[in-house]
Amino acid sequence: MLALAPIVLLAVASAPDELDEVVRRSAEVPHFSATFSLTFSDRDEVSTVGIEVGGPTRVRVEIFADDKRATVWAVDGVFATQMEGCEEPVHVRVDCREIYALFDAVDEQFCREFPEAKPRGDLCSVASMNWMYDESADKANYQFTTSIGTGAGSAMGWLDTLVQKGATPVVEGELLRFSTDGHFDISVSRATGMLQEFRGRSPKAEMRMVLKSVDFVAAPPAERFEVPATPAGSEDVSAEFRKTMALLPELEFRKRIYKTLAAASGPLEGPESDRDLVTLKVRSLLRRFHEITLAPVVAQAHERIAEARGQALERLKEWRDRGATPEELSAWIERQATLIEEHLADFDKSIPARTAPPSGTQELPNAEALSAVEAAVLHDLWRDSVVEPLMAECRRAFEEAAR
Repeated sequence: MLALAPIVLLAVASAPDELDEVVRRSAEVPHFSATFSLTFSDRDEVSTVGIEVGGPTRVRVEIFADDKRATVWAVDGVFATQMEGCEEPVHVRVDCREIYALFDAVDEQFCREFPEAKPRGDLCSVASMNWMYDESADKANYQFTTSIGTGAGSAMGWLDTLVQKGATPVVEGELLRFSTDGHFDISVSRATGMLQEFRGRSPKAEMRMVLKSVDFVAAPPAERFEVPATPAGSEDVSAEFRKTMALLPELEFRKRIYKTLAAASGPLEGPESDRDLVTLKVRSLLRRFHEITLAPVVAQAHERIAEARGQALERLKEWRDRGATPEELSAWIERQATLIEEHLADFDKSIPARTAPPSGTQELPNAEALSAVEAAVLHDLWRDSVVEPLMAECRRAFEEAAR
């Protein structure tokens, strides 16, 4: 590892365009190994964070202190993690290639129907670093892990977070310094984008992450990116992680859709004679897209309503056997059907949040119009795939049981 030389501050100046240039330069770094110290002012322990990047699809992050260790891999489309030394060790393995493959057909439709759409891009791995201030808890929070997505400008995920936060850098010699969220200070190298220092401040404590060494010359050994066998007694929590990781392809795709369709001079601003055809194409695309994104929600709704229907049928049969009149049974069926339908209608309340223009697209001239189309598509899809078939099943089952 190469130790860092002391940094001399040569000048201080605001440079809003510097961040884009640093992201570009960082993308040219083929591989590196870096080690950081992580300390908290209210604790005595010192943790070590190691980051290894072996290419665009190979990232390994390791955090350890004393006898506890958490290792996260993002290698060739597979996300994996292992936690050791804790009371309840866990492990994760999720093949993100399978998640992205769910969108292959609709992605082909998108690019075919709208030639101005940019291709999805290859999967790449990132050393992700995110931070936010929890106002309710009055606490600075951060997360250091790996992620897999498309179109990342750099494996140095802290740069992407700075871009997303719209952070403005201040140049201090060979450093770019940032302050975000009122509680975080970050400094990165102007030459490489490498994180130099990260501070998070809360009223009761401060956390500090400092670069101790970095090597841009030697590539990390290939075996560092091989996920070892699962430790004995470790709990597999992959299913829960997969649900969370499935949100990223959805978000990336929606951003591409909005940046293409809601842009100035985009398809929605074409000749009046083409509007109906374009609207049909947009609705078809969004319908097919949300058939994928809503699949888990639809399956869960069918499962829950089936359970509720079964319980209602038991009560209905008991009441029938006690001699309830046909009129009483009919009124009971209507009440139960109304309750179930009202429960299913709760989904409509979530549609505005689900179809709000993604971050970075809200200012596009046709974003709100596209959002309205998406909301209508989502409403129709829920009605067609959940409300109408489930209500028909419930009424049929209730009427048969009442005979």
